[in-house]
Amino acid sequence: MIRHFADPAYDDAEAAISFGSGTRLFGALAMLGEATGHTFVADNSLAELQVGELVLDRLPLERALEALLKSARIARPNVDSTDEYIFISGQVNRNPRSLLLNADGLTAEQRALLDKRVDVYLPQRPREGARLMLGVAAAPLGRSVSSLSRQLGVNIEVERGLEKLPVNPSVFRNVHVETALDLIVRQWLEPVFGYEVTPDLRIRIRTRPPRTDDVNSSPGRAAVPGFPGSVTGFAE
Repeated sequence: MIRHFADPAYDDAEAAISFGSGTRLFGALAMLGEATGHTFVADNSLAELQVGELVLDRLPLERALEALLKSARIARPNVDSTDEYIFISGQVNRNPRSLLLNADGLTAEQRALLDKRVDVYLPQRPREGARLMLGVAAAPLGRSVSSLSRQLGVNIEVERGLEKLPVNPSVFRNVHVETALDLIVRQWLEPVFGYEVTPDLRIRIRTRPPRTDDVNSSPGRAAVPGFPGSVTGFAE
């Protein structure tokens, strides 16, 4: 089912973990990530599927992940792997790897912000030494943005109307800020969302700007500085 991972970072990784029947796939992937130090994410077409009772006893990571997806009855997933993450999506997801809307012309300061390495726990980072506790369902983006801002170390602004987009419980280990944002936005199936870095080093999660020939027909989708009525999370 799963072709060999593209990056050799996973060649020697093993998984020894068990899941109870009815565990949601997003929870199983988060626990697998916490146990192995890697990052596993499923998109919204797959994340809420349930896995059966499963015991993984020091299996190579490739076989462990394949067993997990079979347990969730996922027959033909798309599996995209880099040295930072393994992203699992259904056939309906049309998003590219990068959802950064202003990649061209970034300043050195903007690039440095995106290149910073972080660990991210959603919906909340556990206290030092505490057991990982995951939510039982996705949380709205508007309720998750404060926690995400603190963990990324950057103020994040969410365009009005996107506050209800779901953010699944997840664990991202040692990823770039850019990667964390890509993995969150990429879970939403429609390819109409993205994010940008502002000149004053904030992150804006927003709909993609309209094409030139769409401006007259969809004036409400044009860029609006500051996103009046938006939700903002603060890093401190």
